[in-house]
Amino acid sequence: MKEYNNRKKLITNGCSFTRGHFNPEGQFDSRGSWAYWLADLTDKQLCNISLGGTSNEYIALKLISFIEKQTEDFLNDCFVIVQWTECFRQMVWFESMLPDSYMGRNPEDGHSKWCTITAQDFITDPSNPKVLRSRSEVITDPLFPFFSGVEAALSKTYFSMLSVKNYLETNKIPYLFFDGLNNHNIEIKRIDEKNVKGYLQYSLIDYDELDLLKGYSSDGEVRDLELINEKTISKIYDKNFFTGYCYRYWLDIKEKEFNGEYVYDLHPTERAAKEWASLLLNHIEDER
Repeated sequence: MKEYNNRKKLITNGCSFTRGHFNPEGQFDSRGSWAYWLADLTDKQLCNISLGGTSNEYIALKLISFIEKQTEDFLNDCFVIVQWTECFRQMVWFESMLPDSYMGRNPEDGHSKWCTITAQDFITDPSNPKVLRSRSEVITDPLFPFFSGVEAALSKTYFSMLSVKNYLETNKIPYLFFDGLNNHNIEIKRIDEKNVKGYLQYSLIDYDELDLLKGYSSDGEVRDLELINEKTISKIYDKNFFTGYCYRYWLDIKEKEFNGEYVYDLHPTERAAKEWASLLLNHIEDER
């Protein structure tokens, strides 16, 4: 990707795996962000617009909104890297339904009433996140109607990816994508034209109860893929998508080998962020 070396500005977007997280001292630390280290390694001006706990829909909308506000000179000198988060995070407008403080999800960074809900917000007990709630408690939660099953969640994520991809290419802005929390590059299996199944290459979520409620099995099989096909997926996962690893999957491998050195509070450590930045840089240089 020779365009990377020719650009002075690096725009990054994603969730807390890109924004950075809190360190063991309880302070927010941008050094837990791969974006911080990639900009440092390559002497780029960093514009990190990431938001912790966000959804793929919001990542797409925020990036396009940010770019639309920039000057032509700025855009002619920038390179974009997007880290896609887990597909089950849903963007919801809460103004007329729930108070800002519901589930502790306050609006951040000027995004008004747009908030993100996740499975954990209603699958687990609000007073004890390690305790799973009963089926009846889950399906009567006011958030439940906003939550998508795996087929809808994947379809929304693919649409977000395609929207950003097409927008950047139309505006001739060089970019790189990668999966941060889940590998959304599913393998499609066709038994016949009416029997289509997909198999996730990386487990989307750990809760058996959610599997039961949302209709996909513990082996990762996805059903009813009417809006997903090989052509769509192949368009997304092209040369501009780093497919060497899903970031979290890579972290899991490293954490098993070096216990405590790569993950803190479920997020990348400074060491992990540095090494991931180097992996991305190696990919960028290999594509030149």
